[in-house]
Amino acid sequence: MDHNDDFVSCCYTAFSDFRLWDAFHRLWAVGTILGQFRLVQAHARFRASRDEGDLDHLDNNPPYLGYLCADMEGYYQLFNDAKAEIEAVSAGRKPAEEAAARIHALINEREFARPMFGFGYCITGAKPQLNNSKYSLLPALKLLHWTQTSAPAEVKKYFDYNPMFALLKAYVTTRIGLALK
Repeated sequence: MDHNDDFVSCCYTAFSDFRLWDAFHRLWAVGTILGQFRLVQAHARFRASRDEGDLDHLDNNPPYLGYLCADMEGYYQLFNDAKAEIEAVSAGRKPAEEAAARIHALINEREFARPMFGFGYCITGAKPQLNNSKYSLLPALKLLHWTQTSAPAEVKKYFDYNPMFALLKAYVTTRIGLALK
């Protein structure tokens, strides 16, 4: 529960400055994406085997229960580093703009996080002209390639069964279906 309180507290502080919120929201997105990889992998294994044992590990007390990515130490450390930046803003020890820049740098320093944002970076990031996060087929393929070739071990573990091909097939099928309507 402490993590949830920390998360909400960080959100409320981050709401005070767009740049800080943009940075914290990206941290949130990293955790969400990684957490989804973990869940999708378990679901894909279960769908293939129909063995509920493929789902059991999700409840076996992951080390960072409550965090968006409950079994990755790197995300745990990233979140807590970013939380320290936001707490410094809340306590008046650091300007929001400086903390936001540091959170962006923290994300960019993490090999497991950086490739997830090649699809657009909001106005406080490296490409201010891209004020969106459009995620389409080409970036999805690049992300898939990264997971199969050069992702760090802490991310690759989610792809030892490779649920992304099933997701990619569903995505492409849906897009083609919509285009043909």
